[in-house]
Amino acid sequence: MEDIDPSWCPAWPVEWQRCFHLVRLHLAAGHLLPTEPGAAVRQGEDLGRWVQSVRPGWDQLTTVQQWMCEHVLGITPARGREAGTTLTQTGK
Repeated sequence: MEDIDPSWCPAWPVEWQRCFHLVRLHLAAGHLLPTEPGAAVRQGEDLGRWVQSVRPGWDQLTTVQQWMCEHVLGITPARGREAGTTLTQTGK
């Protein structure tokens, strides 16, 4: 799996990894980080909805997932009132 996707981790939800990968490809294609539901849908995944789910659910992510979201995708944790609602790691 390392040769196919070095960020793959079998312990993480497949849906989370799929959305992470699709957002990474979206950014690599020169698009902005989608931050609103419906802003970018790729292969049936609403990337903006996923990004919104990651921010308030930050504390539910592993340290590595947090690092990847922040340093690879540019997602930051929710602060203050934003952090009040926690969604699942998949955002669905």
